[in-house]
Amino acid sequence: MPPETRSLTLYAEIPRSSIALYRFLLEGYDNLAVMSVVDRFRAVIRLRCATHAEKTLREFLAAQGARILNLPCTTR
Repeated sequence: MPPETRSLTLYAEIPRSSIALYRFLLEGYDNLAVMSVVDRFRAVIRLRCATHAEKTLREFLAAQGARILNLPCTTR
């Protein structure tokens, strides 16, 4: 498979007390996504992943109880 040249961005709201746990799990899940905290008070995170990993990332978020926000999902 050739290297990815595009990435996908998703936003999700998670329990505030779980921010560090999500980062740890995402890194442990073979670096599924790169996570940034957008709003530390609402615990909104931005996740960037390879386009082929979108389904796995969405399944991971659903299994963890995260709420995917309906902000525009972008690819770069």
